[in-house]
Amino acid sequence: MASGGDSMADQWPALRAVVFDLDGVLIDSEHLSDELVAGALSAWGYDISPEACGRKFLGHGVTGVRRIVLAETGRELPAEFGAELDRRVREHFPGRLAMVAGAGEAVRGLASAGLAVAVASNSGPEYMRFTLGLTGLMDAGEGPAGRGWWEGRLHSGAEVPQPKPAPDVYLKAAGGLGVAARACMAVEDTPLGVRAASGAGMRVVGFLGGSHLRGRGEWADVLREAGAGWIAESHEQVVGLARAWSAGAIATLGEK
Repeated sequence: MASGGDSMADQWPALRAVVFDLDGVLIDSEHLSDELVAGALSAWGYDISPEACGRKFLGHGVTGVRRIVLAETGRELPAEFGAELDRRVREHFPGRLAMVAGAGEAVRGLASAGLAVAVASNSGPEYMRFTLGLTGLMDAGEGPAGRGWWEGRLHSGAEVPQPKPAPDVYLKAAGGLGVAARACMAVEDTPLGVRAASGAGMRVVGFLGGSHLRGRGEWADVLREAGAGWIAESHEQVVGLARAWSAGAIATLGEK
């Protein structure tokens, strides 16, 4: 989308907050999750490779996986599927999971600049806390002000009426911060998430910095088609876009 000149500056309020997706944006988890979900599904009898799992379920939480498998097979995943997946995460993520490059610096820098920061994810709340803790993003010295800083800022699609691609979790994040959704920038790596944030009224940055998107230049077009106004290949670029909006340069920055 092209810039709209001065009318664009009038249309969008001052930036107040940045809301991040979690998996593939703050934590570099997608390749690990694909392994675990594929293993759990295959053990149940739904044979799928990690690569195919990534293509089919990217951006979906357990609820989305259940829905897709039911639609394809007519069979419900067992009630304990979510608990089994949690067990695998807690067994296999420690020592393997890392934050996405620059994520800690971005969160600290945005908070230090006076912008509110939150997370909106389809993952469950316990998973969110566990994985942020593993990567150091929940810890004092890594997060802006330690673990307590995140209280009230972690929002799960499992806690709203409808997960992404519905806008509910992004609206909840904006409401929790006391900020209008139109004054929020969302950072997303999936079309599912882009549609959710855009549907909430946020301006969306399509993020390509996770290792699962390395070498997939065509993904930028996928995110643009879903509604992303900007594309960022790193957290440094995300911070740069936020600073430009905060400085009132959004009209001349344009969207692409």
